[in-house]
Amino acid sequence: MRLQNAAEGKVYGAEIEGSFAVTPAFNLTGGVTYLGNEFSDFKNATVFVPRTTGAGFANGAADLTGTPLNRAPEWSGFIAGDYTVDLSEGWSLRAAASAKFTSSFNFTPGAGGPLGLDRQGGYTLVDANLTLSTPAGVDLGFFAQNIFEKEYTTHHSTAAYGAVEYVSMPRTYGVRVMKRF
Repeated sequence: MRLQNAAEGKVYGAEIEGSFAVTPAFNLTGGVTYLGNEFSDFKNATVFVPRTTGAGFANGAADLTGTPLNRAPEWSGFIAGDYTVDLSEGWSLRAAASAKFTSSFNFTPGAGGPLGLDRQGGYTLVDANLTLSTPAGVDLGFFAQNIFEKEYTTHHSTAAYGAVEYVSMPRTYGVRVMKRF
C-alpha cells in the first residue's frame, strides 16, 4: 500500500444533549449527534482487490470522492439514567444504566475496497451498575458492560496479505470497591 492523503474532505453536523431531573433521586441524560461527512476529492485512492491468482489482495485504485470519511458514523447517541435511594444515615444505593448507539462507518477509505471488508455495521451497547455507598466512604458495586453481548469490531483493516479484525469485548461483569477520601 502506498502512503496517500485525500485532497479534500467535508464535515458538518449537529449535536444535542440534555439532562432532566425527573425527581431529586432520578435523573435522565441523553444526546444524539448527526455527522455529515465525505471525501470531496479523493481520486486514485488505494484500495485492495482480490487477486486473480493466488491468495490475498492486490493494490487497486478507485475514485472515493463522495464516500464517507474514516470512523465517522452518520448518527450516534446515548441515553442514561440513574436512581439513588437513601437507605439510612450515610447509606445509599444507586442504580444506573446506559445505552449508546452508533450507525455504520468505514474503518479505512472506501471500506478497504470493493469487498467492503473494512466496514462496521451499526450497533447498540447497554451497560449497568449498582453501587452501595457506606458512611465510611466505601462504595461497593456490581457492574455489567455489553449486557446483551453485542459482537462488533473495534478495528478492521485490509492489506495485501489479507484482512485483520479486532473483535469487541464480550459481556463483562464484576465487582468494584472504592474508597472516597
